[in-house]
Amino acid sequence: RLFPRDIHYPNISFCIHSVLALPDEWKNTYKFIHKRLFIAAMKERQWAFELGELYKMLVPGGWVQLCEPGPRHAGEVIERVTQMINSLYASKEIVVYIWKRLPMLLEEAGFINIVIEERRPPIGKWAGQQGEGVRDNYASLFRALKTPILDAGGFGVVDSEEEFDLLLVNFCDELDETPDSFVRWFVIYAD
Repeated sequence: RLFPRDIHYPNISFCIHSVLALPDEWKNTYKFIHKRLFIAAMKERQWAFELGELYKMLVPGGWVQLCEPGPRHAGEVIERVTQMINSLYASKEIVVYIWKRLPMLLEEAGFINIVIEERRPPIGKWAGQQGEGVRDNYASLFRALKTPILDAGGFGVVDSEEEFDLLLVNFCDELDETPDSFVRWFVIYAD
């Protein structure tokens, strides 16, 4: 189930479309578009095309808001996990830190007044319920990448399921035990 069944407003409808093939009838329609967590969804050339499409969907003076993650900061285990995930993304031609490229890509698509803001939510048990939630989200992401990472040979970091699973345990432990660990998030908006 992708959409809620109990939400009914006259100005809200739920539908499924590719961001690379948006309906023509949406052009010049929206005042605000929010998009997040597409970091692993598109290759760089697709980002440029897709941002151009979003620009066409906005009414004059409309705004787009993009939210994408940056690096995590904690310790040695996090560095190893980051190296492995970055290697996987690079092998798939995915731009690892797309937030660095978004201002230029937005400008090329026709956007102006481009602003980038950084947030640093804490990550790990030491930061209470919010930190545990962020940790759990990243652990779920890491767990979801297990098969593609192992299928690619582990990128010099892990060689087996057992090593991967142990690295995941160590990943969570390091976040829980490293005060002031955080993840960088970037909010980029433009009109």
